[in-house]
Amino acid sequence: MRSVAGLLAAAALAAGCGAGDDSATITLPDYGTVSDFTAYVQPVLAAGCASLDCHGDPGRPLRLYSPNGLRQLDELRGEDESESEMTANMLSIAGLDPEAEQIEDHLLLLKPLAVAAGGFHHVGGDLWADESEPAYRCLHSWFRSGASDAEAQAVCQMAAP
Repeated sequence: MRSVAGLLAAAALAAGCGAGDDSATITLPDYGTVSDFTAYVQPVLAAGCASLDCHGDPGRPLRLYSPNGLRQLDELRGEDESESEMTANMLSIAGLDPEAEQIEDHLLLLKPLAVAAGGFHHVGGDLWADESEPAYRCLHSWFRSGASDAEAQAVCQMAAP
């Protein structure tokens, strides 16, 4: 399986072709394979974040595809996500906060976290009371290991509906 780092590099090269800009290439961590993301992380995001009135909106800085939300092709609604959609979700997450130096500083973890627990204001409200919430731990584990280890998989399965 291709890793996100490889997909991000390909996307960066494709974006730079003919664009004429001299922007620096951002090196992003390897978040694991598309299949690990699809199996363990996507169910958590689809349930809590990817509805059409939240991040299933193409105008949002974090845009997420999901079975009953935003789709690359409308006729796919209700079906499993495609690899292309999962890759797009991973790229959207990576592009959300490319400057984050620590896992704990990534907006994907801070926006849904309650302000009282160190999070940032989130228009959708506080989704997680603190860092012990299974969904927070799932996404943190995914950033750390790509959901490839048994601990990361278990916490993601606990967080999925």
